[in-house]
Amino acid sequence: MCSSSDCILPGPPSRSNLSAADLSPSGLLAFASGSSVSLVDSRSLQLISSVSLPSPISCAFSTVTSVRWAPVPVQRDLFSSDLLIAVGDHLGRIALVDFRLCSVRLWLEQSCDSASARGKSLGCGGVQDLCWVLARPDSYVLAAITGPSSLSLYTDSGQLFWKYDASPEYLSCIRCDPFDSRHFCVLGLKGFLLSLKLLGTTENDVPTKEFLIQTDCSDLQKLEREVVASSSHSTSPASAVFPLYSAKFSFSPHWKHILFATFPRELFVFDLKYEAALYVVALPRGYAKFVDVLPDPSQEFLYCLHLDGRLSIWRRKECAEKFSIHLCSSLWYFLSSFCLFSHFCRGEQVHVLCAIEEFMPTIGNSVPSPSLLTLLISQLDSTLQNIRTIHSDALLDSSELEISFDFNNDAFLLFKTHFISISDDGKIWSWILTFNGDEDSNPQTNENLIESPTNGNQDLHPNISFEVYDKNWNLLCLSFPFNIFVFT
Repeated sequence: MCSSSDCILPGPPSRSNLSAADLSPSGLLAFASGSSVSLVDSRSLQLISSVSLPSPISCAFSTVTSVRWAPVPVQRDLFSSDLLIAVGDHLGRIALVDFRLCSVRLWLEQSCDSASARGKSLGCGGVQDLCWVLARPDSYVLAAITGPSSLSLYTDSGQLFWKYDASPEYLSCIRCDPFDSRHFCVLGLKGFLLSLKLLGTTENDVPTKEFLIQTDCSDLQKLEREVVASSSHSTSPASAVFPLYSAKFSFSPHWKHILFATFPRELFVFDLKYEAALYVVALPRGYAKFVDVLPDPSQEFLYCLHLDGRLSIWRRKECAEKFSIHLCSSLWYFLSSFCLFSHFCRGEQVHVLCAIEEFMPTIGNSVPSPSLLTLLISQLDSTLQNIRTIHSDALLDSSELEISFDFNNDAFLLFKTHFISISDDGKIWSWILTFNGDEDSNPQTNENLIESPTNGNQDLHPNISFEVYDKNWNLLCLSFPFNIFVFT
């Protein structure tokens, strides 16, 4: 059982936590702040618990840099808890934290304690990112980026069985394929893309394939020269060495083999099957640099987070061209059809900018404005919404079923997306973005907020503002700043 002291927010997160946060399928938000990991209900924004990662004897403190929910259910004794989280810190340590016990359940073997990878010695560096990947029907493997360019794979019992050194590339993030739980990719700051598929839990069961996304690295090269001239950061992860230079990607939840990647000044749509970029768009003039990309789970929209806290919304452009082929030779017909098919596939992945939203409202904030650290999309609301869409006719025709999905009863409502954002002033923002297909209607975004107890007690006083960015995209800002100490 957790004590009352475990239910106190430890303080606001900072950039030293490397935007470490993750949402579980059930809507539980885990985020890092200092050396602690806090658990919050994303619907009510109530604090559930907070666990501090023990510091080693050789270091006065540790900073949590990555968190990732363990998959459930799994037929393993280790995963008997449904509140198990993989946590990594800036020292390179990785622990499995059980929030039911409010303690560390297992420490994973550190990469610097093992043999070298592929003949190259790897130092023990901070953890950049974590990802769970299916190895067998009854077991998962934890993939971890440690240091600037090391990728490690651990069994669910904590043993290291595979390592990869991508130097001189800086590895940035890991993502698992939604269409194949055994397949995952790793992206680097310079466009290096590594594709891996797990066939087991031995060193020979990890086939790899390397790609290169042709991105402009001139800004990164300048930053590298500055880092080399100033000091050495040989074991620090990429986000710690280059805090304002980000490269992120996400798999498309709607198209196989398609992933979306953002670099500071470019947005890519990359096809793993054809090993080519299907679409590239430069950063629009006047926009801050790209930080992250999140595809909508329900609709074909892309949400790109920018360095200034804004969110650009991109929509896939339908290919409306009609083709007619009038060829006499069957051979020419085959070749022309293949070329037209390739052109059609590329056209399908063209994305156009349709809206821009502000995730850091200026009203009610201090000067200078706080910085946005991370943005997440709740899969829970999207799953319920997909169920509602698929079975809407059956639910309307049945008078016996009484099922409520807590959605607006608007006949014209197409979709609703739930965002969670975290700022460095200790606030968690919950946003509901709704889009209406009717041009004369006003879709809305609602947002609630919770604040860490850093400024003493405050009374509950909602602050409501309304701003229209586009006739189909509106922003309703609803703030509830207050302090939370103990929840029972």
